[in-house]
Amino acid sequence: QGYSRKAAALQFLGRLDEAERCYEQGLEKEPDSAQLRQGLRDLRARMAAERRVPNPLGAPDLLERLRADPRTRALLEQPEYRELLDELRRRPAELGASVTPAGHWGHEMGGGPGGWGEYEVGEGCHLGGPGKVTVTLPCPQALREKELGNAAYRRRSFDTALGHYGRARELDPRDMTYIANQAAVHFEKGEYERCRELCEEAVAVGRENREDYRQIAK
Repeated sequence: QGYSRKAAALQFLGRLDEAERCYEQGLEKEPDSAQLRQGLRDLRARMAAERRVPNPLGAPDLLERLRADPRTRALLEQPEYRELLDELRRRPAELGASVTPAGHWGHEMGGGPGGWGEYEVGEGCHLGGPGKVTVTLPCPQALREKELGNAAYRRRSFDTALGHYGRARELDPRDMTYIANQAAVHFEKGEYERCRELCEEAVAVGRENREDYRQIAK
């Protein structure tokens, strides 16, 4: 039960590689556990599905196009946005929960892989019809707080993790991910009623902001 709960919490936080290792460790100790075997199968199916999703930021000439556009050239001069862009190109799964307050920016990319369309400030990540997707980059400060929270979570410093996730939520209140992270911490602390309340709140925020259904389903 312990390995299964921990793996589920890691999966809830989007830390899929760690969740996979947790399931594998559990199966080393409990090789006949049907719950662990099913959890690992479901997780690997999800990981395979996410790897098949094309990365709209994966165009080889993306940076050249951004530099050539006067509306995006200045953004590339900001280290935090360049760092974030590089991270999203390496980890496209992070695009799934990218809704930000004032100061965010997005692009509508069309025409198939590597296509480029009209620049626009987006209200969130959403499909814009066949071959098009609007990508809104997350708030860099909120992502930093999330990473600090994840590090504290791994150390089992749960109160510290809650503080970082709370600040991330303040910086980016329309992103359900940070609420879900708070819920996962309360789950680990055994505060199940508070966990349930936050899960319901995360779902409400996700639906309000047209979050990807897969993110809401977590």
